[in-house]
This record gives sequence, C-alpha cells and structure tokens, in this order.
Amino acid sequence: MQAPIYALCFSVEGRFLASAGADSRVLMWDLAHGHLLAELTGHKGPIHTLAFSRDGHILTSGNSDYSGMWWWWGEPHALLEHCYYVNNMYLKIKFSTKIFF
Repeated sequence: MQAPIYALCFSVEGRFLASAGADSRVLMWDLAHGHLLAELTGHKGPIHTLAFSRDGHILTSGNSDYSGMWWWWGEPHALLEHCYYVNNMYLKIKFSTKIFF
C-alpha cells in the first residue's frame, strides 16, 4: 500500500516533479520519461511542504519533525543533503522572488 501524498512541486522549467508525504520520503520524477530519478530520505516524520528555488537548483522539504532539508538539484543532478533544524513545524515553504545581497 502506498503512503498518502501531502505535497507536490513542479520544477520551474517543468522537467521534474517532487512528491512527498506520510512515508517521510521525497521522490523526484522525470516528467518526460515517467522515471523515478531519486528517493531523498532523512526526515523523521510526514513531509508537508516542498518548494523549488527560482533557478531550479535547490529543492527544500519541510515536515512535522521540526526540520527542513535543502537538496541541491543542479546539473549534473548530484544530490547533496544539508539539514537546517528549527523550533517549529514547517507547514509551507516558499522561496522569495526578491534578490537579497
């Protein structure tokens, strides 16, 4: 039985779809070919939100274990995990459209 999906996010250019949910995994899909490209693990609870950066190189996921994870998704799609823990549950993540220096 498949776990419920709580979050979906398309990459900016529309080539990839990230899905996540109750099983604590982020799945990265190649939309052109319908293939599963990667399974990103590390969360300890259900994932409720996903967001791609404007350039499509970073995917972030947030969940009820009080953590957010930042995944590098740039060419050649080498996946690097960087965790940032916070004191509150992530319910929604959005990248700013403003550029900060």
